[in-house]
Amino acid sequence: MSSVTKTLFGKLKDGRKINIFKIENKNGAYVTVSEYGCNIVNVVVPDRDGKLGDVVLGYDTLKEYEDQSDCMSSSYFGVTVGRVANRIGGAEFTLNGKTYSLTKNNGNNNLHSAEANFGYLPFKGTEIEDGVLMKRVSLAGEGGFPGNLVVGVAVTFDDDNVLKFEYKAVADDDTLVAMTNHSFFNLGGQESGPITDEYLKLNAPFMTPINGEILPIGEVKSVKGTPFDFMEYKRIGDDIGADDEQIKLAGGFDHCWILKKTEPGAFEFAASVHDDRTGRGMDCFTTKPAIQFYSGNFIVDGGKGKYGATYCYRGALCLETQYVPNGMQCSHLGSPVLRKGEEYHHVTAYRFYTL
Repeated sequence: MSSVTKTLFGKLKDGRKINIFKIENKNGAYVTVSEYGCNIVNVVVPDRDGKLGDVVLGYDTLKEYEDQSDCMSSSYFGVTVGRVANRIGGAEFTLNGKTYSLTKNNGNNNLHSAEANFGYLPFKGTEIEDGVLMKRVSLAGEGGFPGNLVVGVAVTFDDDNVLKFEYKAVADDDTLVAMTNHSFFNLGGQESGPITDEYLKLNAPFMTPINGEILPIGEVKSVKGTPFDFMEYKRIGDDIGADDEQIKLAGGFDHCWILKKTEPGAFEFAASVHDDRTGRGMDCFTTKPAIQFYSGNFIVDGGKGKYGATYCYRGALCLETQYVPNGMQCSHLGSPVLRKGEEYHHVTAYRFYTL
């Protein structure tokens, strides 16, 4: 069983104290998660030689995370995104005949719920077996969304090096909920350079084409014979610069893939990535129907991170389990609507291993 240690991470600008929890397993590998944003700050796991290294991007201090809370220029390193992850077209949606307007923080669109992103709001953490349960209440009107929403995220890390997120939420009115974690992974180590030499596999035979605003257009396309085919392991850099309209629109990979499921909601294999330099690998499993693979196209070259690290363009990747983005305008691909009194419940896990 993993040990859980709570320490003070710091104080927010308004004086509120924020704790950070270290979840360490019997092998000395550990994860730290902050009450600020239910934010994954460290994932420290062994390489093939047993040497421990941090494989997620982030910052050393609470102040640095709070300084990123400007919804127009956030890095989103490690944050738990809610109420709705990814983009909402036109920064508005219609629910039960009423139109709700949201903040435009990504061109004409709403990205990651803008100023109401859970990743830059405080949670309250409680120790549980192998981890911590993070809770918060999102009041009706926060970010423009209807309904009071009670949220719980159980973050655990066990002796098998499995980092698991279990999301639950209940609202007192119909609303939208589509949560995910936005950790940036580099299995070579958090400052080891571009992830283009890592190998990726996605259990996803279809992807959702985007427009120039990186919004799904409501279509589903087979990946066979395209740069988006990761049904077998492929070096990420092989097709990242392909002469393909979809690649050009996103500046690389920043698309949603439809996962192959035996049945809706099944907790099944979604993706895997490994780094031959270090021998580290990571498998992803989820109940979610889709996954966003983002190849770090907007990471600032020369940006400063943990331990004095200098981050680089495409220096990490994200595997965000989710619904297809812009779900209210592409509802035939799945809806983020949570009805009053129903429970939102999803699980995603990342298993770290060595080759």
